[in-house]
Amino acid sequence: MISFLLVLLGFMMLQSSDPIIRKQISTPDQTLKRITTEDGLPSNQTISIVQDFEGFMWIATRTGLARYNGVSFRNYYEQADNPNSLSSNFIERVMTDDDGEIWVMTRDGLLHAYNRHNDFFVRIYETGFEPILTRRDIYDVFGTSESGWWIATWNGLYYLNPDKTEIQFIETELNLGYITSYSHNKDEQTIYFTSFRRGVFQFDIESGHITSLEKINRHLSIYATNHITLTREGHFLIVEHTTLSIISKEGQLISSQNMGGGKIYHIITDSDYNTWFIHGYTIRRYDDKTGEVFSYFRIQGALTLFVDTSHVLWIGTGGLNLYGYGLYLFDTKTMRFGYNQESFSDIAHSPLIEALEKHSFEYQTGSDWAIVSIKESSENISWFLTRRRGLFRYIRDTDELDFFPFLLEPNDPRTPEAFDFIVLDDETAAISTSRGVVNIHAHKDEVSLIDNPVLFPDFQGSGTGMIINKMEKAAGFYWFATIDFGLFAYHPETGETLSFTHNPADRSTIGINNVTSVSEDPVNHERYVWVGTNLGGLNRIDLWDNTIQRMHDVSDFNAMQINSIHSDGEAGLWLTSERGLFYFDVTTFAYNRYSVTDGVQGTYTYYSRNQRLSRADGSLLICDYNGCNSFFPDAINPNTHAPAIGITNIKVMNEPVLPFSTEWFTHGANEPVSMQVPWNKNIIGVEFASLEYSAPQKNRHKYRVPPFIDDWVEIGHSREITLTNLDPGSYKLEILGSNNDGIWATEPGVLFIDVIPPFWMTFTFRLLMFFMLISVVGGVVWLVSNRKYKAKLREMEYKMAVDNERMRISRDMHDNLGSRLTQIQLMSRSRKRKKKGEVLEKTLEEISKETEGVIQNVSQIVWALNPENDTLENLVGFIIQYTETFCQRAQISCRIKADENFPELSVPADKRHHLINVVKEAVNNAVKHASCSILRLNLHYKQGDMNESKLSISIEDNGAGFDPEQVKSKKRNGLKSMKSRMESVGGDINVESSQGYGTKVQISCSI
Repeated sequence: MISFLLVLLGFMMLQSSDPIIRKQISTPDQTLKRITTEDGLPSNQTISIVQDFEGFMWIATRTGLARYNGVSFRNYYEQADNPNSLSSNFIERVMTDDDGEIWVMTRDGLLHAYNRHNDFFVRIYETGFEPILTRRDIYDVFGTSESGWWIATWNGLYYLNPDKTEIQFIETELNLGYITSYSHNKDEQTIYFTSFRRGVFQFDIESGHITSLEKINRHLSIYATNHITLTREGHFLIVEHTTLSIISKEGQLISSQNMGGGKIYHIITDSDYNTWFIHGYTIRRYDDKTGEVFSYFRIQGALTLFVDTSHVLWIGTGGLNLYGYGLYLFDTKTMRFGYNQESFSDIAHSPLIEALEKHSFEYQTGSDWAIVSIKESSENISWFLTRRRGLFRYIRDTDELDFFPFLLEPNDPRTPEAFDFIVLDDETAAISTSRGVVNIHAHKDEVSLIDNPVLFPDFQGSGTGMIINKMEKAAGFYWFATIDFGLFAYHPETGETLSFTHNPADRSTIGINNVTSVSEDPVNHERYVWVGTNLGGLNRIDLWDNTIQRMHDVSDFNAMQINSIHSDGEAGLWLTSERGLFYFDVTTFAYNRYSVTDGVQGTYTYYSRNQRLSRADGSLLICDYNGCNSFFPDAINPNTHAPAIGITNIKVMNEPVLPFSTEWFTHGANEPVSMQVPWNKNIIGVEFASLEYSAPQKNRHKYRVPPFIDDWVEIGHSREITLTNLDPGSYKLEILGSNNDGIWATEPGVLFIDVIPPFWMTFTFRLLMFFMLISVVGGVVWLVSNRKYKAKLREMEYKMAVDNERMRISRDMHDNLGSRLTQIQLMSRSRKRKKKGEVLEKTLEEISKETEGVIQNVSQIVWALNPENDTLENLVGFIIQYTETFCQRAQISCRIKADENFPELSVPADKRHHLINVVKEAVNNAVKHASCSILRLNLHYKQGDMNESKLSISIEDNGAGFDPEQVKSKKRNGLKSMKSRMESVGGDINVESSQGYGTKVQISCSI
């Protein structure tokens, strides 16, 4: 009996006689992603691979160390003049401690601790600045920055203190031999290790005690022990060259099998307790749930393995004597589609040809006999449709083969071309042809043609507008897709017909007339019909209101070439397209895309034949030129690993500022990055990556920056954000990433940004301004009040000045006018008693002189009181006129020197009065007492600040002079009066004189 179902599955199962079952999983090249130096890897010889706590992948190579984010590399090399660089480009091993921090061992024996915030390496030395582990290879580093680190080497265990300044070798009396592997049990604070000649040992971190596990070693060939790890149940998985053994901690041997072939090496255990190892150059996996060993693929030069947090297997290649082939990635979780390398036509023809030969049916080759569609009406009955010869039905249980030829003779040019069919039941099928619908009734042995010239016109064999590829029963209609005439439907019971065609001017019509597939809606099959088109995308027809929606108009689904549609019967459609395989949710319009990175064999670029087979067991077979995928739709679960965000670069004003430096960043260990920028450098660019490696090109991102941007902003596959013109303040940039199946992380990557304000926007400055404002307001209030006070004070001073001026005038009139008038009165009385004649004449002359003096004094008083004379220029003019007049009367020479222009300044009345009197006194003394013949008057104004502008007056004669000391001793009132007057107006007077050399009076007063 032919098992058609097994042929369709096409999986090659290989079993050995070993108790541990080996299954060969055939994996095509498309499932492996290869990364080489062309992608940025420093070397194709990859020696060691780990993942840090942020999610970055670190790859050790023969020519440098690489950090990978799924998209790009950051490479680290030796720098001869930089002590914080790697000491050698030959990397022996890269490791992570219990905190997920990175440690690197180089070929020269130096151990390096990576400082992620400063992006440099700290070299670890022993005393004397010697490499810590010269010629002693390191296996692993355990511990934390708080407790210190345990360094596992070939030669034994070392302890490095938290300050990284002191290294201690763990001494033991046991002969450990050559250490081959270590395993760290964090829960028990225990390190297990194997020795090439001494078996398995246990090291208790707390007590520092090392014990040989004899109950384990009795099951082993201790000379060959090279690996130890813990299984899911807490047993030991121990490898000895080609033997894999499972031993309980109590010492019970659970299983021990020889794998045969080459040596087993580089064993790792992932988070699901799957043990991956290299056997020869074949990658294998031991599943401790079932005890099975799965063989995946052979990679020449496979050297090292690592499984990251997103369940991607990383395979490094190379070696001392091998050039290396780069780095390979295999997604252990998302390779969800079974694979069969046979072509679709081979799968279709093989069982049919076998059945034809078995029944001695004359099968002929040629395009007319080409199989165009395969269906199953049950697990027992398969149907095969040929292009022009008819339909075959094969019943496996009874081994029956039925053939239903088309109505016309084979050579008749009117013989229709078949494209697809539907199976109504085990006995009935309906076939879409270029001439109409052919109904097959097996139990009646009847073939009938539904000939409808309206629905199915005769296209005269041109091939244009032929009914092709798809016919389904939806809402009671038969649906027919055409190349050029759109979609037609025919109801066999009512005879009702429907047609849906493309109108370029109306977006409520189907996207194009080239229709490739049609399927009923899995949720509401009475209302909706889904239509796939070639370059017109996916369309949904609403039969209730006869409307059409194009999915690329109402969602972001943008596959335009839909080649086939299959309903999963629940809420989804499986679509083949030019962009790969899609799962489309008809209720939410959400979708997932699967491509070669998920195990799909290729993109579906043609539509000339049926590409899928829905089988009775619920599985789906989808084929293209590269082969077929066989899978159960409900078993395709999404990748649930949510990626972390890694910041790869930060730019300020378009200038990179990474590695982290104190100029821009503040941070603590394992804390989010926090940066500070000044207000005038507030354009910040952030580059990042979702650290999920299943299919990095499918990762999506969104971000927000409260309070600048409160809502999430989706940016698709972009990996860069630019924040411009940030106002001074604190911001929290949050970035979320999704994996290849659209699963978003719950915790965002965070970057804290403080934009430092200018000094005038700081709180301190504003507080200062507040107090200054209060001070200004208070000052204004005080100033206004003070002005009012000063105005009142000036008013009082003015009144006092008026009173003083009155008193002065009164005093002057009393002193000058009163004494002179009294003298005139006395002279008049005394002369009355004397005789007339010469005495009378002389008396009248004296009275005339005294009267003239009175007139001068009155004139001076009147001049001083006149407001029009209060300018400096008038004051100077008065002094000059007085001096000239006085000298003319005294008949002496007067020489006057004065500035050409004096400023228009106001001189108070009291100051004018005192200056005039001092000048008069000085001139009078020079003429009357010094008996001079020449008098010099100099007037000069010096411009300066408000308090420094001064009027200088110099009065100099060539008279007899006097001795100043004799004048002081005689207490002459004239000089004292002059000095007193100048002091009262804030001026100075200086008198220089000597007998026989004249006198010089120097007067200065601020104006």
